[in-house]
Amino acid sequence: MFFLDESHIKINIKKVRFEKIVNVILVPSRKEYIGICDDLWWKQYDFEKNRNLMRFEILTVAHLHNKSFKEASEIIYSQSIE
Repeated sequence: MFFLDESHIKINIKKVRFEKIVNVILVPSRKEYIGICDDLWWKQYDFEKNRNLMRFEILTVAHLHNKSFKEASEIIYSQSIE
């Protein structure tokens, strides 16, 4: 007859608890965004306009201070607010 030696087996007891308060995250559907898209996201034209303005600003600082594009970008946008 075969006997299993269970002395080396560890039993992990896990507990489950249910709270009375839950956090709910509501994910809106596409239909709920109709009419407010322009308030939430940039239009392509506005995005390109602002990107070009930022690029011009960086190039101007780079030229005035004899810096690379990356260095000028860091000068403008990496300053800490105090």
